[in-house]
Amino acid sequence: MDTLPAYSPSSSVPSYHAEPSYDERCLDFSARSHRRVAPDGTFLKAAKGITLVLTEQESGTSIPTYTRHASVKGDILLEDERIQSVSLKLDGRQFVSSSESGSSNTHLFTESITLWSKSEHPYCSLSPAILPFDIPFPNTYREGKETRPLPPTFTAESPSVPGVSIRCEYTLTVTVTKPRLGGFKKHKRMIVPINYHPRSRPYLPIGCGLHPFLSTVKCAPGDWHQVSSTIKPRSGATIGSIEAHLFIPAVQIYAISDTIPFHLQLQGSQASLNAFLFSPESSPQARNAALRRAKTLSVSYESPAESHLSSFAVSLPFITRASSNPLLPEPPPSPLKPDPSLPWYVDTSRGKPTVRVYLLRQILVKVNGTKSWRNIVLGEGKMYPVQAQYHACPGAESYAEQALDWEGELKCNGDVTVGGFNSGPLVLKDFIMIELKPASPETSPLLEHQHPHPVRLVTDTYAES
Repeated sequence: MDTLPAYSPSSSVPSYHAEPSYDERCLDFSARSHRRVAPDGTFLKAAKGITLVLTEQESGTSIPTYTRHASVKGDILLEDERIQSVSLKLDGRQFVSSSESGSSNTHLFTESITLWSKSEHPYCSLSPAILPFDIPFPNTYREGKETRPLPPTFTAESPSVPGVSIRCEYTLTVTVTKPRLGGFKKHKRMIVPINYHPRSRPYLPIGCGLHPFLSTVKCAPGDWHQVSSTIKPRSGATIGSIEAHLFIPAVQIYAISDTIPFHLQLQGSQASLNAFLFSPESSPQARNAALRRAKTLSVSYESPAESHLSSFAVSLPFITRASSNPLLPEPPPSPLKPDPSLPWYVDTSRGKPTVRVYLLRQILVKVNGTKSWRNIVLGEGKMYPVQAQYHACPGAESYAEQALDWEGELKCNGDVTVGGFNSGPLVLKDFIMIELKPASPETSPLLEHQHPHPVRLVTDTYAES
């Protein structure tokens, strides 16, 4: 047989650097997930001669918190070592009820371990004073034949969600059994509530410097996603519809702490925009008179007393001057200090249209085969008008295409702590909602308009390693 040829040693692997050299350029980059360093604090609770110590907690925390793939680690310290057994139980429950379909109580899981038992150590008169433990936190639970992800710790029992009560809760229970006279046993229990907060983050960043939209959409159109909907006229109306275009960051996955920029444009004939901006009772002469006497503009926030959904109404529209350098735009004018020399004013004497962009959460529960849902507002959009193409007199009946533009930002309220999830009988879905109401909606030839666009809210913002 022929012998194998001789091989020379391989050359060493060349050195690599994270940053490109002067003669190199980066073609693509995908950031690794941010590695979260486990906290080094401890949680202590003492009662009935039992001291529970939980490690890897934030310093000063009042409730222990665990993430996905975590373990409940710590020690149990005993003042009295004359005991029969020490056990530990980690369990989770989900309680859901609605006024339409009743209630259900789901036992998600139970993980139990015995740390020490005298029956297993018959020759030990005393138990150890310190008992360490380590219980892996499960990520899923069984519902019939299906495996579902564990829901995060979540509670919805407030006037903002009427008719629905939700509790997803987890507890750690320490049970110490001591002998008593007559052969009876005495049980001491310590129950500690814990939080389960699985973490997730977007796969891409929102993007830096997305304002102003009219400049950035030309140089980076892939950073934006367009959501289109239509404001329809009433049956028999002689005007056309208005197209509403909402532009949001293309990733469409946002952290609950992120500030989400957006751009809203209404596009339609001048007659249709007039019908949206003005009440039909106001004559062209009255509108022109309002233009001449108007000296101020305002952006108003109205909260109806009978509704838990606050309304965001904008006195529409005024046109800002364009910056001489589109790459270095002037900051938007403050709504509290309008410029009276701007060429457009709104007739505020008879009501005004409503333009509203906000974050909406739909809570869907399924109990006894019946589905119920409630909507809650997670955050209101802050917006201001920007330069538009609507320069004509509001009394003219021109059918040329015109446009109105606004830029704004969305952010969740400070009390939002969890993102959307689906755990079977309980589903949390998040949307960016557009709400448009013409002036005097009861008599306007245009219908009121609402359009939800689904997005995903997560716990952590995008972070590069």
